[in-house]
Amino acid sequence: METDTTTFYDNSVEEECLNTPDCLVLEIYANNEIYEERRKVYVLYDINERKFILRGKQDEYSDFNFKCKNTSELADFICLLFDKRSYLEVAIYNYKNLPWTSEEITFDYFYNEFDDYFDTIYTNDDFPLKAKKIRHLLKMLKNIYNDY
Repeated sequence: METDTTTFYDNSVEEECLNTPDCLVLEIYANNEIYEERRKVYVLYDINERKFILRGKQDEYSDFNFKCKNTSELADFICLLFDKRSYLEVAIYNYKNLPWTSEEITFDYFYNEFDDYFDTIYTNDDFPLKAKKIRHLLKMLKNIYNDY
């Protein structure tokens, strides 16, 4: 018995994402059962607005969103979000199909994204919660980009 492998998709989505540049996205996740911490954030740098965009989720019902221009302030904020005893899971993805404006990008957009739309560039499942180390990752997002 043959399986049909045809993929169906909405043409309007293809047009909307057509020719969008690659964009690095940082994922930071803590799943620490000892401290009852399950929190995830995604961070990208919006070159048009010249701001970092943070999309996060406290639990299954509570999304939060922030913008920031400064890497130090954002790194400090991320350190506030997670328990200082946490070791984080960190990943950097190269997304190939982000919308043109960051306002259209939600937490669920990243969380529910298909693997076909991004490549994993870097992962570390034992990343210490240190503002200096997070700042290095944020600077990379800011300085490595494609113009829209």
